[in-house]
Amino acid sequence: MKLQKQYRVFVLPGANKNNTYIDLFISSIQTAGADSVEVVKLERDNIYTIRKNLAEPAFFDSVNIIHIHWPTVLFGSRFAIKSLFLITRNILFLRYLKACHNFKIVWTVHNFFAHDYPHPWIDRLAEGLLRTVVDRIIVQQKITLTDFQNRFPQKREKISYIPHGNYIDVYGGLKSQHLPEVQNLRKQFGFVEKDIVFLSFGAIAPYKSNEKIIQAFQKIEPSATVQLLIVGKGREEYVHVLQKAASDPRIVIKNGFIPNDQISQYLGMADYSVFYYDASEMTSGGLILSLSYGVPVIIRNIPATEIVTPTEGFVFNNEKELEEIFVRIARESTSKKSISDENRHATINRIKNQSWSNSGQELIKIYGELS
Repeated sequence: MKLQKQYRVFVLPGANKNNTYIDLFISSIQTAGADSVEVVKLERDNIYTIRKNLAEPAFFDSVNIIHIHWPTVLFGSRFAIKSLFLITRNILFLRYLKACHNFKIVWTVHNFFAHDYPHPWIDRLAEGLLRTVVDRIIVQQKITLTDFQNRFPQKREKISYIPHGNYIDVYGGLKSQHLPEVQNLRKQFGFVEKDIVFLSFGAIAPYKSNEKIIQAFQKIEPSATVQLLIVGKGREEYVHVLQKAASDPRIVIKNGFIPNDQISQYLGMADYSVFYYDASEMTSGGLILSLSYGVPVIIRNIPATEIVTPTEGFVFNNEKELEEIFVRIARESTSKKSISDENRHATINRIKNQSWSNSGQELIKIYGELS
């Protein structure tokens, strides 16, 4: 899509070493904007370094947009005083850029509040201040669009819905459970062919409530051929707490990053992905990733679950309901019932339209409306 104007977009954060989301986001707007979008990387994701760009000749010929994803990039610190200083300085700087240099501010909202941030009241203050300066708020669920429009009626016309793009083939192609590399991975964890494997993957952090998944899983009768694999990178002290809680030998916890070239293998060996996010979660990249590789999900009822159909998994509201889902699956699977490749492909085909290409085109339209 060719644009008449030149757009310079400052994305915050500019990268995420543990997730391809930002890379895919940047690629989507660059592709949709053809040669009319320039993404400018800021030093250390420090918004104050934009000062250096104000003197560049290209600045005066462009529409300058700051696109924020996770607001903690503006104030995140374990020290409350430092957080307060940062949010005060950065909000004032955003106001200056808008008033004196005609900058536009866009915010894609991923969470109701920051994950595991030590000062919740500062987080609420910061998000409230950010809402006063943004020109457009983007949410990634239809239900959240309605919710936000009702909660912030003064911003109603400035709130837009653009769904989270899928991860189809981002980490390699679909891996069948029958492939040797997938079977070898199962053997590494001691899983046998008839085992039903529940997978909790990604960062091992408190907001994912893995302790509740463990407690619910341990309600399954001991004779059931099931396995729970929790894998990802987490703080040693928190992982140790989970390991102490996991008294069932069928629970395996691996603390370490999953290399990108192995993600499709982990998803290939899983019968279900399981997520128990706390109240902070709005959007789930793990959910999108699982469906992008045809893996059914078991997930607590958050806004992101609006895309989950009955054939693609289970949505629960509390630990008791999760226990019932685990027990029912275990009882109904007296012998190994792998997900068929046909069912996986059906799930993948359904989520294809939720593409980064479509999202990028919608974002470019919004940028055009702001100029």
